[in-house]
This record gives sequence, structure tokens and C-alpha cells, in this order.
Amino acid sequence: MKILIVEDELIIAESMKIQLETGGHQVAAVCDTGLKALASVETTRPDIILMDVKLKGTLNGIGTAEKIMEKYDIPIIFMTAYGDTETIENARKSGAYGILSKPLDANTLKATLELTVTRHGFTKKLENRERKLNHLDSALRALGNVNQLIAKTNNPKVLLRKVGDSLVQPLGYFRVWIALLDNDGELVDFVSAGSKEGDPDMGEFMKKVLNIGCFRKAWEESGVTALDGVNSECRTCSYSTDSVEYCRFSKKIAYQDHTYGVLSASIPMEFASDPQEKQLFSELTDDLAFALHKIEVEEARDKAEKELEQMDQQLRNIIEHSTNVFYTHNTKHILTYVSPQCESVLGYRPEEVMIRWTDLITDNPLNNKGLEITNRAIKTGEIQPPYELELRHKSGKGIRVEVREAPVVKNGKTVAVVGSLTDISGRMEPDKKK
Repeated sequence: MKILIVEDELIIAESMKIQLETGGHQVAAVCDTGLKALASVETTRPDIILMDVKLKGTLNGIGTAEKIMEKYDIPIIFMTAYGDTETIENARKSGAYGILSKPLDANTLKATLELTVTRHGFTKKLENRERKLNHLDSALRALGNVNQLIAKTNNPKVLLRKVGDSLVQPLGYFRVWIALLDNDGELVDFVSAGSKEGDPDMGEFMKKVLNIGCFRKAWEESGVTALDGVNSECRTCSYSTDSVEYCRFSKKIAYQDHTYGVLSASIPMEFASDPQEKQLFSELTDDLAFALHKIEVEEARDKAEKELEQMDQQLRNIIEHSTNVFYTHNTKHILTYVSPQCESVLGYRPEEVMIRWTDLITDNPLNNKGLEITNRAIKTGEIQPPYELELRHKSGKGIRVEVREAPVVKNGKTVAVVGSLTDISGRMEPDKKK
């Protein structure tokens, strides 16, 4: 995946670049202003953009994103170190696919990228299907109000009934039958329109749908089947009272690899003999299939959107309420990035601790084991188990923390270590009292 980073803080941008490349992604470019980002999008065409909300210069992150979205269909994920409601709301209104709090947690970033790819792909599929639906609606104008039914009706049962009625009135069809069947050919739903006086009981008909010649033939074939009263399939059918004046068109209602059922109707022979009439019936059946498919897609979309909203909320909760300190250090143990939570846990501002992290530990013997585990991670390039350290607070007090970290490996060699610290001093108090 090709990703464009728009971040005006060099250290954060470089850390993100390492994270992304370690995860197998290609970094298209790193831009520190909105104007540079606009130019880079034109030349690199990234798959996703990670955009800092508060960019320096004349164009902030939100403004830059709006200009990009006017011209390109590229999902944008905002990053912000500001948790205020107004900033988050403005970013959300701009159409962002996600909002991440800085510093970025590697797992959260990975999950958000995957979610964005899935969501964007699903949205594009829906847009393509909607475009196809609009095209089919235009073709259905010749059928009067049938196109309106397909565009407006989201209930399949209502759709089938109204389509049946519409075929009877403007087109002069009668005995219009629409049967929805499962994969085994068992009847799921049935609609009848334009029945004639004296027709046999439809209840008996519905018990043996695929035993009826026209339905069976349509179910077995892919195109429009045309049967009249003199065909052998019709001679023994109790519904075949149309003689040679009428022809029965039938076609399987199918979209892609999904078969929904069969549409069948009796058509005056003067119309049935016209090849365009068969083409019209075929297009109508295909459009009906697409309408049923569209309803399924919309239901799936609604379900997916609800699931995405829940996942987005869960991700926001994790990011916005984290109390951990996130950091990056090189193989010489020199810290290259520390998150703002450092001040609340250790009393230092991030810029005060861009030193060897080993200069921040106390003389507690457990620190020797922590240093050993970190060195092992650097040497092997493998994630090690969590461990504990005792760090020195700016006030001089010892702070016990739990450390979880992972090596950043590039071309088979460890180039950095990223991790998080969790203050567990509170857990140690009860042990001391015992």
C-alpha cells in the first residue's frame, strides 16, 4: 500500500515512516506543508493519506484534505495531538476515514489502515453498483413506472407485487408470475398478477413450481424461453388456456452467480413475435435481479456501516483515553521520540529526555534484566516478553513501569525499538504494605 505522510514534525514523521515501512507499506512521500502535499498527490497518487490536522503554513490539514477530496478519491486519515471536541468534529465533518491521536500506536495504526482499505473498497463497490443502477433505470423508462419501483422500493415483496401489476397494465401482459426460489428450487415467495377468471387454484401451482414446463425450462436455461399453447411442455398444463394467440415468456432472475427465481408472463403473440419484445423482457428480468441484489447490498452496507461506527468508536476510545507513554529509541538506546504522557508519568517534558534511556533508570537491580531484554530484542530482531523497570522521576522518586516494546527491523537488521511504558507504581503499594 502506498501511503503519503503529511506531518510537520520531523521526528514524528520519521517514526511513522519507519512504522509503515516495517509493516510492508510504501511511503510515497513525507510532506510538511499542505501545499507540498497537494503537489505530491498529483505526482505520487497514494492509496491513503495520513494528514496532520494542525499543519504549519497557510493551509492547515483540514483545508488541504478538502482540496484533495475535491479532485481525488483518496481516503484520508487525520492525526492530531489535540483532543478538543472542536478539532475532532471539524476533522470528522471533512469526510475523513479516521482520526488518530498522536503519538500513533503501531497496532492502532495498522488496524485503522486495514479498516480504511476495507471501507474504501466497499464504498467504491457500492458507488459502481449505484452507477449501474442509474444506467438500468434509464433503460426502464420505456416500461413506465417500473424504473421508479426499482429505484424507490427497498422491500422485495412490495417490489415484486408492484412490478407484476406494472407489467399487466402498460404492457398488456397477463398471468404474470414471479417466483423466488432457494438454491434447491424450493419456493420462498410468490407473486401473481393479471390472473384470468376461471384460472386453477394458485395454491396447488405453488406446490409444484418447477414441475410447470415454463418454469422448469427457464430454471434450466440462461436466456428467455418462449412457449406457446402448442408446445409439448404446455399441453398437459392446467394453466395453458392461451392457445396460439399468446406466448409465454419466462426467464431466470439471476445476477452474477446468484439465482433468485423465475419471472414468467403471457404475452400477446403479435408482440411476442417481435425480437425487441424478447429483448425488453430479458432486460426487465435482469433489472429486477439487479434491484433485488441492490436491496441486499444496501442491507449489507447498512450493517457494515453500523459495524464500522462501532469499530471507529472503539478505536477512538483506545487512543483518546490511553495513559501509556509511547517512545522510540535507536540501537544505542538514545530516545528519538517520547509522547507527551511522559510529563504526567515522569515529570519530564518530551524534549528533556532525548537522551539515553539508561540515564533515566535507578540503581534497582531489576533494571539489569530490562537492559538485557532490550539488548536481546536489538540483537535478534524479535519481540521479547514485557518487563519492568524502575525509572527516576524528575523529583527524584522511583517510578515502577511495565515495558512492552518491539524491534523495528529493516533489511534484516534492527534499526530502532518502539514501545510503551505503563505506570504500575500503584500496583506496588499494596505489596509494600504487606
